[in-house]
Amino acid sequence: MIARLLSGVAVVLLFAGAYLVALNVAREARRTAPGDSKAADAVGPQIVLRGVEMVEMRREGQVYRLVSDEAFYSVRSGYAHASNVTLVLKEGKGDVVVTAPEASWDMNEGWIEFAKGASAKDGMGWTAVSPSAGVDLNAEVITAEDARFEGPGLTVTGTNLRWRWQDGTMALDSPRSRILPGRVRAPERRG
Repeated sequence: MIARLLSGVAVVLLFAGAYLVALNVAREARRTAPGDSKAADAVGPQIVLRGVEMVEMRREGQVYRLVSDEAFYSVRSGYAHASNVTLVLKEGKGDVVVTAPEASWDMNEGWIEFAKGASAKDGMGWTAVSPSAGVDLNAEVITAEDARFEGPGLTVTGTNLRWRWQDGTMALDSPRSRILPGRVRAPERRG
């Protein structure tokens, strides 16, 4: 509780200082057309960050880390938009690493969207690729309308991917699979 409070205070101080800087550069940082003043007013001041590492620590103990070349944080909306993104999600058997050309992170709702596609890989050798995807940090699930899974000796394509990284489960509707028997790993012996 105290660690979360201290990290919250540190983030507030960081953003307060950055907000003052952002007021001076807000006109340059806006990503709107020159004649679209209504859209510019809705975005408000933005904080421009280069060589970014954003870390979110949750009450339950989860830590999410997003690394990016460049990010824009909108002070009013609580959104961060980043490019060349690597997102690390902690899993029981290793990390799930998501890479994407762009990400939009709604820090208030705990939702990260990858509109230009993403790929995810876990420590067990499973990968998923999709032309667009989202991560719900609250439900701890990666979702995508269309996706391709690959694992040792197995390829599956389908719709409505739901990868619950904490549970280690993946679900896919309308699956079409290809199995390569020579590459499938034998089950581990226990006992």
